[in-house]
Amino acid sequence: MAHILVQVERVPQGIHPASAMALCLARSTSSIRGATLVAVCSGDAGVFDKVVSREANRFGADMLLFVGPDGLATLQQRLRAVHVIVPYTADGIASGANLIGGAPVPRWLDTQTPDWSLSDPVTALVAGVLPWYDLPGVLEPEFEEDVGHVRVPGWTNQPPSSTKNRLVCVGPSDLDFNIRERLTGIGATWVDPSYASHHEVGTLVWLDAGPAGLPATLSTRAPGARVVLLPGASASVSQSWLCADWVIGGPWDQATRQLASDAWRTTLA
Repeated sequence: MAHILVQVERVPQGIHPASAMALCLARSTSSIRGATLVAVCSGDAGVFDKVVSREANRFGADMLLFVGPDGLATLQQRLRAVHVIVPYTADGIASGANLIGGAPVPRWLDTQTPDWSLSDPVTALVAGVLPWYDLPGVLEPEFEEDVGHVRVPGWTNQPPSSTKNRLVCVGPSDLDFNIRERLTGIGATWVDPSYASHHEVGTLVWLDAGPAGLPATLSTRAPGARVVLLPGASASVSQSWLCADWVIGGPWDQATRQLASDAWRTTLA
């Protein structure tokens, strides 16, 4: 039987949005092709990984393995995986760098039915939509022997914060008034671009259609601080997107209408 592997990256909210989207895309592909979808997560984070087990099942995985330092590469060879998907993050790119098939190919999933097929040996996925699977239950995971050789983030030992998420926005000074008011209407506070260097909590929505992309300082932000990039109508994957949790494409009027929808407001709350 064919196998599709998806790297699941932990974040304080559960799993990284790009991993969630990768599972959904792989679930759709697996169902069509009769493949087994295996979620792969590095290290053993103890009690926190109950969240990972729930999320992996929720978004469509058939199996969940917690692996050691070389677990993803070992599984790719042992299972002869037809596809491997990693999140387009610094950790995801590093994990996919030495896999069979070459470096991960960046792909932007900005619709449930993209105009590209899941044919790359290794794909690095950018999340641009919300999950479309929400399955009940929790997977019973398996653990490889060397899983303890991976250092897991310290925040996995801390209880999740119960405080309401803060939503802040950065945009150009000449941003259309209606767009600004739409984001203000969902509770956003407008801040200066210099805010990026001390983004510690909540979600930052960054509207920038210029060539600079996201500031590099966001790569060292606090673990629970999320970033949503709105790059405008004409955009392609760039290295700065490694700092983003989601990248929502299209004209800003369209993209901000998405953020104002009930589904996105619930996600960002």
